[in-house]
Amino acid sequence: MKNRILIIIPFVIALVLRIIFIEQKNLWFDEIYSWNVSQANLKVIIEMAAGDIHPPFYYIVLKFWTLLFSDSVFSLRMLSVIVSLTGMFFIYMICRKIFKTDLEIFFVLLLYAVSPLNIYYSQEVRMFNLNLFLCLGSVYFFINYLSKPNVRNGLFYSAFTVLAFYTHYFAFLIFFTQAVILLIIFIKKEVDFPFIRNFLPYYLGVMILYIPWFGKFLYQVNKGQPWRLPQETYQFLLNTFAFFKETFFGYYFYYEGSIIFALVKYVTLFTFIFFVVLGLRLVIQTFKSKSNSPVSNNNIAFYVLLFFVIPLAIGIIISFKNYILLSRYLSIIVPYYLIILIFFSFSIRKNYITYAIVVIFTLSSIVGTTITFSHDFKNNDYRGIISYVEKSYDDGDVITVDPHYNGWVFDYYCSHNETVLKPPMNLGWRLSTKYDSLSQKPEIKSLWFITDYSALNKTGYDEVSSKMSSLGFELESTKVFSLIPDKVKVKVEYYKRR
Repeated sequence: MKNRILIIIPFVIALVLRIIFIEQKNLWFDEIYSWNVSQANLKVIIEMAAGDIHPPFYYIVLKFWTLLFSDSVFSLRMLSVIVSLTGMFFIYMICRKIFKTDLEIFFVLLLYAVSPLNIYYSQEVRMFNLNLFLCLGSVYFFINYLSKPNVRNGLFYSAFTVLAFYTHYFAFLIFFTQAVILLIIFIKKEVDFPFIRNFLPYYLGVMILYIPWFGKFLYQVNKGQPWRLPQETYQFLLNTFAFFKETFFGYYFYYEGSIIFALVKYVTLFTFIFFVVLGLRLVIQTFKSKSNSPVSNNNIAFYVLLFFVIPLAIGIIISFKNYILLSRYLSIIVPYYLIILIFFSFSIRKNYITYAIVVIFTLSSIVGTTITFSHDFKNNDYRGIISYVEKSYDDGDVITVDPHYNGWVFDYYCSHNETVLKPPMNLGWRLSTKYDSLSQKPEIKSLWFITDYSALNKTGYDEVSSKMSSLGFELESTKVFSLIPDKVKVKVEYYKRR
């Protein structure tokens, strides 16, 4: 009974920390995009996903979720909470294959429960936690198949893996790691050729089921994203180090004082060195081992290490040419990092050192979670802009936002609140087409012109007032908003036709 309570406690903590303050932060652009896509029918959702950069499964799940539970901020984000908690169940099941005591499992689950990174994505309307859950399911049934190569484990493995592929492309990193593990255990003669032959239909079946989307995958990968630029070596190293910082401290420590920043730096450096040294020891032990079983405790710990290291290494290489926020796209591998850190901690013979290290990890995550909860904004926080416009809005005013898709946050607000505001009018995809539209719409007498300087193409933003003047509009007021401290600004200008 005591052991059961010990395991239940982290699940309760995880639930509370993911629900508390779930509506505190604004829906930012990526979340609004998810909401906007989910409002379409299934055919359009698939078409929109094909024209974007992510596959469609999350948006389809979100659509049915909102049909059942509404599209309020709480409901939208609760989907990520639920898949985070169900993913935690798979973490528990993987831990049972590695650890000898419930206390070790407790600390892994506790670190996951208080993880500021996972809490952040549990309160975001994006696909990262769904991908995490599906990848964890894929890994669990993969490991299960190694010990029990039966049809049930094979089919569940294929199902979780292919759904992960249809959720996010970084699931391929887990798939690739599984292939590496199969190669290693085959070379070590822990499995024979008949085992590989029997598993192959489940592994290749995933690719067969992915054929309908494979062309879109190749197109989107080749197209890339124009805002993801190559990094200088120094930026590349900082971005890599940031992954380890953000795992325990989250994103918001950038806005804290120097004392917190010093703590972050030294704890991160210690954790990184601790991981590398004991990771190398585990690798050496695994290859020296004469075990004939692919599912010994040490072997499974080694696989978990690879599920962290290989995707991280590939992600780092990708980020050199195309900058990505590693802790965002690789949030799916954080559970393996936490598992292996606790495994290393309890491999130390002296208990007082073990518990001191575990306390450092836990307190670091608690500090990161506290910092996360102390800030009430995400990127593209339009709440202040909406309030400002709403206070001065007159019936007949028109709102336009550039780029036009940043106006979707107004759409969401207008559809969920009693307000005098009307949704923004799309006057064109570019500033020039907006001016052309205004010249042909004499019925527009007053206009809120909002330019978002986080846009990819800001060309012409500083000349808006002179262009509007040439069209017969007079600038009545202007206000600049900082959406993130010292980072993103949005200019709100109000015009009346002379």
